[in-house]
Amino acid sequence: MEKSRRLLTLLVLTVLCLGAKGATADDYKNLYLDILPFYVDAADGEVKEFQVDVVLHNPEYTVEEYEFFLYLPRGIKYVKAEQDFNRAPSDGVLYDVENEAENSVHFLLFNLLGTNKFKGTEGRIATLTLTTTSEYVAGIHNIELKEILIQNGEPYSDTYDSETMAFSGDLSAATSLPKLHGRYTADALQDIFEKTGLKDNAVLTSIDFTEAISTDATATVETANKNLLLYLADGMQLANEHNVVTGSWCGSLLLTDGNYPFSNDREFTAANVTFNRAYAHQHSTICLPFDLTPADIQKIGTVYAYQDVRNQQLHYTPVESASANQPYLLLPNSGTVVSDLGSKTIPVTSAGSSSADGFTFEGTLEPRQLVSDATTTYYGYLESSGKFIRVGTSTGAHCKPFRAFFSVLTSNALAKELGVVFDEATGIHSPDAVSDEQPVYGIDGRKARESQLRKSSIFIKGGKKVIKQQP
Repeated sequence: MEKSRRLLTLLVLTVLCLGAKGATADDYKNLYLDILPFYVDAADGEVKEFQVDVVLHNPEYTVEEYEFFLYLPRGIKYVKAEQDFNRAPSDGVLYDVENEAENSVHFLLFNLLGTNKFKGTEGRIATLTLTTTSEYVAGIHNIELKEILIQNGEPYSDTYDSETMAFSGDLSAATSLPKLHGRYTADALQDIFEKTGLKDNAVLTSIDFTEAISTDATATVETANKNLLLYLADGMQLANEHNVVTGSWCGSLLLTDGNYPFSNDREFTAANVTFNRAYAHQHSTICLPFDLTPADIQKIGTVYAYQDVRNQQLHYTPVESASANQPYLLLPNSGTVVSDLGSKTIPVTSAGSSSADGFTFEGTLEPRQLVSDATTTYYGYLESSGKFIRVGTSTGAHCKPFRAFFSVLTSNALAKELGVVFDEATGIHSPDAVSDEQPVYGIDGRKARESQLRKSSIFIKGGKKVIKQQP
């Protein structure tokens, strides 16, 4: 039967079909049948029955029957279906045929008398009982609904395919998710995030809704990672204020300081960017996922790039601009927060580094636990001392995101502490070129005391090398 072969898919979501004669694609936006994404409370190999709802939404059209094929993933089997007579016609007939070889079920609900049609229906019209089997593996599974037909009795008809997803297991430590399919209401998202532990996930860096049917404009999607990116297709909406990338556009990118990882797998433009770390006026390592222009740098402080190693000291030179994902040292203006930089292109995240004399200056956008070993030795920057300190081989040292560190072959490692020297690209500056209100640093990058200034003739002030005139 050709009509019988009109609908397919796997489990949870089915979208649209038709309404009145001559209905267009725009009409289908408010006329659909589906199964919302759902949670399965079952462990690997656990046999357990559960129920999912078939939802029909057709506020404007009269519907006489619906039909679809449901294709289930391995480890989930169909048990039975029950019509909801509170919404479906009481004189309707629910017909289901299971194909065990394909692990699919063909559903057909129609009205024998042609009365009590599905007009203005909003909600569950049937409940399906499914069961996990001994082959079930917890995780995220696609479910297909194919050849979905909503028939209104007119000669014109059409079919559509849809998808939904079954979620199970503990996802609180998942580092990635597949692209999500289905229609995500606020309630469905809240249920899935709470039951899977996604709301407590601190390592997941993005969730991709671009292949979903829709997202709820009233839903706020949050995990424990405050730098989580949410990718949406054009036309989709969420209630989140920041870090929502719709197509290739993000209205506001907010990077939160702390142990919150950041990773971006597609280029997009952010209308406004903020990194909310409030810097003290001392040198700090920095690695940002966007470029800094000369105007940006003038606003936030002085930025230095690694040059080389000389006499067991790391030499840096000021730069006029900085590249995304690359490591630098920053002497920030007091209390600086990197914000209001205007529109920025956010490229695909990559591991940036700069190498010279066997030492590699590495930036990171994720938390790193640095532990030296027989092969590699790490140096972390201690802001209070203005030096890079060699990391031990036991507990090591923690490096937060948006910062940088050094790595070197252990056989080439130098002293336990490496000072920093800031070379001026434009020569030595005289004291009258710098405000007396700015703090003073020795050439090793450490904040200098008055007694030290009396002994030294060269120091750093306002990010510039200054020579003290001897009396």
